[in-house]
Amino acid sequence: MKWHNAMEKFRGHEQPHVSIIPRTRLWFALSGFFILLSILGLAVRGLNFSIDFNGGSLLSYPCPKCATGEVSPGDISSLLAKNGFSDSQVQIVNGNQVNVRTRSLTALASRPATELTLHAPAASVQDLRTVLAENGFGAAEITSTPTTTTIKTEPLSQKQHGIVLSYSNPKNVTASQIQTELQTLGYPGAIVTVLGDSVIVRFSSLPVHAPQPTPSPSASASPSAKASPTPSAAASPTPAPSPTPTVQGRAGVISALASQQGLTPSDVQTTDLSAVTESAVVAAIAQKAGVSPSQVGVKEFTGKEQQALLNSLAAQAGTSPVNITEKDVGPTWGAQISSKAFRGLIAFLILVSIYIAFRFEWKMAVAAQAALLHDLIITAGIYALVGRTVSPATVIAILTILGYSLYDTVVIFDKVKENTGESLAAVSRDTYSGVVNTSLNQVLMRSVNTSLVVLLPILSLLLFGGSTLKDFAFALFVGVASGTYSSIFVASPLLAVLKEREPKYQQIRARAMQRGTAPAPATLRAVRTGDGGRGAARTSSAAAPTTTATPSSAASSTAGGRTEGAPKPAPKRRRKTTAAQRRRR
Repeated sequence: MKWHNAMEKFRGHEQPHVSIIPRTRLWFALSGFFILLSILGLAVRGLNFSIDFNGGSLLSYPCPKCATGEVSPGDISSLLAKNGFSDSQVQIVNGNQVNVRTRSLTALASRPATELTLHAPAASVQDLRTVLAENGFGAAEITSTPTTTTIKTEPLSQKQHGIVLSYSNPKNVTASQIQTELQTLGYPGAIVTVLGDSVIVRFSSLPVHAPQPTPSPSASASPSAKASPTPSAAASPTPAPSPTPTVQGRAGVISALASQQGLTPSDVQTTDLSAVTESAVVAAIAQKAGVSPSQVGVKEFTGKEQQALLNSLAAQAGTSPVNITEKDVGPTWGAQISSKAFRGLIAFLILVSIYIAFRFEWKMAVAAQAALLHDLIITAGIYALVGRTVSPATVIAILTILGYSLYDTVVIFDKVKENTGESLAAVSRDTYSGVVNTSLNQVLMRSVNTSLVVLLPILSLLLFGGSTLKDFAFALFVGVASGTYSSIFVASPLLAVLKEREPKYQQIRARAMQRGTAPAPATLRAVRTGDGGRGAARTSSAAAPTTTATPSSAASSTAGGRTEGAPKPAPKRRRKTTAAQRRRR
């Protein structure tokens, strides 16, 4: 019997009676837990953006062994993972053509380089860049994620030459001002780098003592020139040359640069790059990051690793390395997609807020926006937790689910407005929260069934679609499920909370609490309307009158079996039936 009732409610023949609004704290706590988990996932793991956003390499080559089944996409992914490309996307097209999307192969370095890896460092990218510049490696490339920081620079074993001065920048002096000061000191070719509150100046040479000025050739004239001056020389005197700056020694340069910042010469650190070793650089980076030098991964590249990987892929596929086409993709296209999607999202949210505020009221607009934000955070958080690749298809899917979530919310709000806008009788009897709960029950199965119809084809794409379709389907599946939940358990309870704070509804709740009816919101009895044969519920405000029979009247009877003196029973009113009900009968 219970199964029969459940099926009748599922098919919409009976209205469910679920207490949703009275359990508002439970739904908010559940949503808060998932939002907190999503934020932690975004902070710890971050989003795994595809090469369309971060840039990368596209490899395309024939694969005869793929056609015979000797090589599978998993085998190619395993080979790439062994070489440090574990996040590669591999597709086999037409059975004999391999397409690989991976991060740039320049990570293998086509020239000698050193790669340093730190896991969960405490230092910022700017601090690490400052340490490297102080040791003569100012052209290092640093990429950072919430879990790993990778530094790629010139080989640390390669000897450097020159002198580096590093000091703080309390007066926020610009690089051009420092460069002007260096020109007056006789060092126009010095390289100045300002990183935050630090200044690094690199000299190709900075002698300890100032070099002696060389005498000008015109200053020592020959005796013959003094004895026989020419008239033409006296007639056309040459202009005096501009004075050249006097080259200062190391102490003078340090003193001038320190004075420019209001520092003392002892505040300027001097590093002789010829004495810098690989172990010293690793130790300095480890100290800045708050780890031990043994926790810094060091990997040397000879410049031949990239070609070695291509040779391995070709040998695995049974083809020649010359048949592998490599194409580098920059992050420009993905950045444009992200920028346009962000602008579209902002415009969408503004227009939706205006529409809902105009069609309903501003509190419904606030509740709807909160539900949309709930869906965005949870979808992004789940993507971060499972580590799926964020591609342009994912961005399209997220924009799609926002529209679906909003549709479900508007349907519920329309039913709430219908039940509360006709008269205040239902609100006065059940409170605003009670009417919202009743409205939710009236459209609950429609929302659930609509969501199931959408989720089933998405699930089939998620299980049997290609890699691109799976990314799109995964975002849709998570977003539709979250949107259905937020429309029922976030937007509607939040609307009830906001409306119950209005003085009018506070007075209604106070009177209901005096009657003892406020804690349990009533459920209106269903009546048939024109909404597909199933309509809004109504409650009869007048109770049926009761009569008590006296002994005298009970004793008297008339022919026909009716008690004499008793009130004549009211005639039964025929119940109107619709065409759909008559067909069911």
